[in-house]
Amino acid sequence: MKNKSIWIKILGSTLILIAGILIAFFLNFSIINNAIIGNEEAYDTTSIKTSKFFDLFYTISSDTGYHPEPSYFNFIFTALIGIFVGGLIAYKLMWRQK
Repeated sequence: MKNKSIWIKILGSTLILIAGILIAFFLNFSIINNAIIGNEEAYDTTSIKTSKFFDLFYTISSDTGYHPEPSYFNFIFTALIGIFVGGLIAYKLMWRQK
């Protein structure tokens, strides 16, 4: 019976981690990107100066029509935040002794 309990904890933790990653990506691409970037068309019609912090999370190139797109660092950072938050929730819900 103890083996079954461990497998349930592992499966539950895995599902919570996956949910944490998906929620982090949803929040990043639906809310945070819209708040930071705003009007994408403004970046190709005017010469908006971007900071190093902006350039770390977004790339602007001719491949995307000079619209800001999330960089690889943005994807990795968002996934790590989702794993961290999901891991904390999984630990508190599944593994912590009461």
